[in-house]
Amino acid sequence: DIATREEQFRTIVTQVPGAVYRVRANGPVEFVSDAIEGITGYPAERFIGATTADWSGIVHPQDRRTYHTQVRAAVLSGSAYQIEYRIVAAGGGERWVLEHGQPQGSSEEGYRVDGIISDISERKLAEERLRLSATVLEHIADGVMVLDPHGCIVAINPAFSRITGYTEQEALGRESSLTRGNRTG
Repeated sequence: DIATREEQFRTIVTQVPGAVYRVRANGPVEFVSDAIEGITGYPAERFIGATTADWSGIVHPQDRRTYHTQVRAAVLSGSAYQIEYRIVAAGGGERWVLEHGQPQGSSEEGYRVDGIISDISERKLAEERLRLSATVLEHIADGVMVLDPHGCIVAINPAFSRITGYTEQEALGRESSLTRGNRTG
């Protein structure tokens, strides 16, 4: 029966790592899961029945044009899309999100988009830290290698290459023991 199927659907949706949504192109948001509140700080009810313009209101002003251009192109072509952008969450905080969307339907019946929005703020912060670390590594005169928890090299600086003779391509992914002996591959 319908109530059982709705309950099954809601149970499945709560297991998705992000907010699931369905929106009519240029129309109202038909569904958004409760996980949207953890991402935006706004309850799902704020978006249900709202238009895509209402969602655009929380897309970071510097990302709106790109967001609209990419989503519009996907809807018109009927292609799935994936886009990273910033939102301004409740209280004014900035969050990074990854949106996967899939247009459904036709122009006669009206397009809709089904998708998922995930919070990727921690990943973006880690990427920025890594970028800054790489910049710092470039300017250190001593040879430096960065290891993962398993002892494999994940980054080196130019001084490391000069000292050991290993190129970055040769060193990455190898165990740190390559500095202990001769260069034997």
